[in-house]
Amino acid sequence: MRNRYAFSSFIFAILIFPLANVPLNNVDAQQITLSVSAKDTGGNVFGPQIVQIVIDGPGIRNHDTSTGSLVVNDVTIPLVHLTDSRWIAFFADGSTFTTLADVIGIPGSSNENFFIIGPNNKNLLFPTLPNAIDHDPTNNRFNPNLDLSGDCPTPLSDQDPCVEWPYVRLFNFIEFDQISIRYNSQSVMLNYVKTSSKNISLSLDRDFYPINAEIIFGLSDYMWNINPVERDRIIFAFDNGNTEVFYQPSASLPAASITGVMQNLGFQFKQILSLQGKENIKFTNAINGKDATSLIEIFPNAGMFENRERLADLFAKGSNVQFRFDYLDKSISAGMGSSDSTASIGKKTPKIGIKTQEVKEKEVNIDSYSIGEPKIVDLLGRSVINVNIRQPILIQTAVTNNLDEEQPFIYIVQIKDENDFTVTLAWIKGNIYAKNSFSIDKSWTPESDGDYSIEIFLWKTIDEPGMLPLTKSLDVSVSELE
Repeated sequence: MRNRYAFSSFIFAILIFPLANVPLNNVDAQQITLSVSAKDTGGNVFGPQIVQIVIDGPGIRNHDTSTGSLVVNDVTIPLVHLTDSRWIAFFADGSTFTTLADVIGIPGSSNENFFIIGPNNKNLLFPTLPNAIDHDPTNNRFNPNLDLSGDCPTPLSDQDPCVEWPYVRLFNFIEFDQISIRYNSQSVMLNYVKTSSKNISLSLDRDFYPINAEIIFGLSDYMWNINPVERDRIIFAFDNGNTEVFYQPSASLPAASITGVMQNLGFQFKQILSLQGKENIKFTNAINGKDATSLIEIFPNAGMFENRERLADLFAKGSNVQFRFDYLDKSISAGMGSSDSTASIGKKTPKIGIKTQEVKEKEVNIDSYSIGEPKIVDLLGRSVINVNIRQPILIQTAVTNNLDEEQPFIYIVQIKDENDFTVTLAWIKGNIYAKNSFSIDKSWTPESDGDYSIEIFLWKTIDEPGMLPLTKSLDVSVSELE
């Protein structure tokens, strides 16, 4: 099973949520947090993404304590005090963000330095964001930044027309700019980057779908994590080989087409999902009369998307056929038929276990297929150096069809422990399109420490290795979690 999202969304929502936070030098995480509208990006910001900064901690919880100054690229950014005791600010690139806001209808207005949303529109763009504490110069002197111009009457409330918060401070960033953020004596450096496929991955929950089975598709691309407070939504509508892209920054705003401004926002032309074998899929969603799949962020600020909340919007329709998703330079495919294609054999105890018959390797030189060196990655696709007990990992291998015709294949993974007992045996059966290359991910959760050998086999069929006895191997040491 390759679905790293459906299998672990709940657990990893708890574990990964801090990835939205870039730690500051020599400061307790409870004292200050910088939340970037991206998942684990190494401090990268892209295109129209909103950067959220949260100041929190025991030293600033008291309403009578000043928060100090927040400075971005030598410009002081106003902070607003929320009812949950945090102080908050937003900033973004002016050109790309205002372009997006205009096209999708984000309510508000912009001047040279700010995009002003205001309290009447807060629940459209940021419906789950706590309200701000009302500012009253007599009773609460430390929330003056609800009003940018400082001319609001006393007392100030969300009903006063000059209340401008929420708002986003706008900058003029260009690719490869560094963004300096300082709060009192602490600092963070971010990078404003262009599109890269380095942190992008695709997933499917199966390698082979029975008829009428749900197709759970996943996309990991932090560049679509534009709204750091809400769950972003991307809708890909397929029509005669073309794809139209719709975007929603929150569930409270309608989806709007952004296909015509993708490059103005910084996205690459190929950063659009395409689908081969559409005729083999049954769609339950449509937009503007086009079959569509709606990808919803699994939780706010995650950068990981799935095509379902309760039910998927894609179902297997054909028989003995294949479909394929392409996105940038990534590709993933699966087959359809009458049964599932994977099996697993549980852990054997060395003292009483019976050796599983080995998959015999046959030495035949052939170049119709090629397979890359296997590697170990986590459920987010990041390289893993130290493997621990009960840590879910993926064994990732690239498979390429070198011929100008579609070919069948059997992909086999066999894992043995240090006693030469097989603890896992799994296989995938299918066809690969002509001149197509894709990555196969097989999940494994070690239950015991020790040394393991992973063997990868590529055969023509399960009964007949034929012209495809390709093999790769990898040694892995598993240890107790420190």
